Amino acid sequence: MTYTERWWADQKKALADGTEIEPPWVVEEDSEPFSSQWRLGASQGWKLHIWTAFWDALTTEQRNDYLHRWNCEPVWRLYLMEPEKYFNMEWGDAG
Repeated sequence: MTYTERWWADQKKALADGTEIEPPWVVEEDSEPFSSQWRLGASQGWKLHIWTAFWDALTTEQRNDYLHRWNCEPVWRLYLMEPEKYFNMEWGDAG
């Protein structure tokens, strides 16, 4: 099994077990929510199938706690917690 295959298997197991998943800004350092890596290849698949399932299962309180523990950057916080504001902001406003 390759590193990538093992990583995917670990991510799927963590999701199935209810284990906390690393956030996108850790998986792809220095990325923003709509960076190209989230629209291509393995990163896109991870965000769509692992991260989204994990995030959607959290309550608002759990989401806030998670963002605090993982030192969430302002642009990611806005995208995750207030997407309507994120999609209507001018570039550079979030952070």
